Amino acid sequence: MRGLLAGVLVVLCIPATFAQPSGLYYEVRYYYAGQPDSFTSYWLVPPAIAPWPGVGQYGCDRARSTSTDTRNPNLIEWDDPDRPGRICSYQEVEGGPLYWLADGSYEAGLRAWGSGGVSLESPRAAFMLGDAESTPSGLRVIR
Repeated sequence: MRGLLAGVLVVLCIPATFAQPSGLYYEVRYYYAGQPDSFTSYWLVPPAIAPWPGVGQYGCDRARSTSTDTRNPNLIEWDDPDRPGRICSYQEVEGGPLYWLADGSYEAGLRAWGSGGVSLESPRAAFMLGDAESTPSGLRVIR
């Protein structure tokens, strides 16, 4: 009887844990620069859901940041799917991936998860951690 009761409790708890609230979940996927496979990911939950360890909380209907510096970033932002001209963003907190990744060059991609399934991954955004100079751009080797 005790086993049956434990099984019923597990079945009753699962829908509450994985139920889709209003809003989307986002998965930030991290890549070593130029590599095809992600080496880790980080989940972002909507404002209506309290984050738990290893999960961040994003917000939407915000103004776009004016910064273009991709060295040692602490902010992730993307277009707000419900409000044209506004963005959603996540401010990295201590303990998140941008704090524990080693110095180097990386890329991040973003996927949305909702009641309709999972989206394709966004185009990747390059960033660098550490004190190295930013990558030169506009290089041409010509004749």
